[in-house]
Amino acid sequence: MLAAWRAGSLLQVVGAALALSGPRAESQDGLGAPGPGAGPPLYGWTPGDELRAGGPEQASGAHSLASRAREVPAGRLMGDERKAKGGQRFAAHLRARILLPKAKLAFCYMPKVASTEIARLFGDLNGVSGDAWKQAPWDYSGPAKLHVNWDSVTKENGWKFAFLYRDPLARYLSAFGSKCMVNANNGVVEGGGKDCLGTIHWAAMTMEGMVEAFEDRVRADALKGTSANNSHWFPMIKNLRACGIDRFHPDIVDFKGSIDEDAGVQVRRMFEATGVLEAYPNASALIDTYFTHDVSARKSSQHWSHSHNRLDEFYRNASTVQVVAQLYDEDYKRLGLQVPRLKSTHVPVSYRDRIG
Repeated sequence: MLAAWRAGSLLQVVGAALALSGPRAESQDGLGAPGPGAGPPLYGWTPGDELRAGGPEQASGAHSLASRAREVPAGRLMGDERKAKGGQRFAAHLRARILLPKAKLAFCYMPKVASTEIARLFGDLNGVSGDAWKQAPWDYSGPAKLHVNWDSVTKENGWKFAFLYRDPLARYLSAFGSKCMVNANNGVVEGGGKDCLGTIHWAAMTMEGMVEAFEDRVRADALKGTSANNSHWFPMIKNLRACGIDRFHPDIVDFKGSIDEDAGVQVRRMFEATGVLEAYPNASALIDTYFTHDVSARKSSQHWSHSHNRLDEFYRNASTVQVVAQLYDEDYKRLGLQVPRLKSTHVPVSYRDRIG
């Protein structure tokens, strides 16, 4: 537990609230949206498949949409993806690989690690057209969409491999905030709550209420001994295994970088190291577009927080830090990370009992 946690480290944390610093008015429209005088919304994501309604009906509809989206006819799958129907360890939708063929770069994206911005950036570089892909950009730069046989994507054939990561405590908090808590501005839970796999909080809450809800989630996962069985909650090492640990092992990739301080800087370093800036003349400008600190200038408003560091508030209890760090112990070990030093304290027994 070395090196103090820096304020900029939560630039990407969506789950930490956009408006935690301001008071929250009660709902005036029946959907959990704040009334007059409320601060900005808790989270900065753009509605996608949430059906623009709150409550359990929203979750039910989103689950239905997700189920239909995954029913891909076997004839539309190529190469390695077709084999998934025959019992590969990870289903096709978990093999989160996107490509920049001109630079021969293969990237393994991970949910809650700037994956939406990265996927949209790759889509722009690959010349994807139309508007529909922007809501769900991940598959459009995948091997199948680009007509690239994954079996040919090897170092022997000149391909380079890369991934980005973030501190597991921040990533876990981000998953909780965006997947289990309502956007107080429109009464919608991202993804309709289908990725929460726990208690979904459909109404805006005070800061104290949000922290207690977070601690309840930590306690529930601690009792199970694992985080949710969902890629937003998976240890990052599991995401790498799904992409193909033979190509994306942390010890052999051509680039790996942390987004905890500045995602745009890391993307630029990755593109410099892997030849993308040379192969794609517009790459530098697009990095600035998708990862600029000026929120109003971004092409993607999804999955970005306007808040400063909130880790200390959500991880106020040292036991919370210990439990979540243990859930992601393999990430800390395999990625060579250190648990951040937070201002957590041993809180009264009532709180310790909540966490265990």
